Amino acid sequence: MNDDGAYVGFRMHVPASRDVCNELDAGNTWGASDIEVERARSVCSEGRTLEVLTWVFLGGAILAGGAGAAVLLGLGARREREPRADLDVTPHGATIGATVPF
Repeated sequence: MNDDGAYVGFRMHVPASRDVCNELDAGNTWGASDIEVERARSVCSEGRTLEVLTWVFLGGAILAGGAGAAVLLGLGARREREPRADLDVTPHGATIGATVPF
C-alpha cells in the first residue's frame, strides 16, 4: 500500500514529521490533486481495516492455540482418572487412522 503511486504522490506533499492519515482526517490536503487525496484516503482506510483484522486474527490464533494445547495436555476437567493411551494407530487398507483420546 505504501508503494501506491497516488498515495506516494500525496505523501510527498505532507511534511515528514506528520502522519499522512491523520492529516487527511484533519482535512489537510497540502495542495495535492484530488486523485492523490482520494487514493491516499482509500489506502489509509484499507490500512486501518487490515490493522484491526491483524489483531483480531492474532487474538483468535492465540486462543485457539491455547485451547488446543490444553486439550492435548489433558488440562480439561475430567471426572475419572484413568490411564490414557498415548496414540492408537490402526491400519485400514490403504489408509491409516489415528486416534488420540482426550
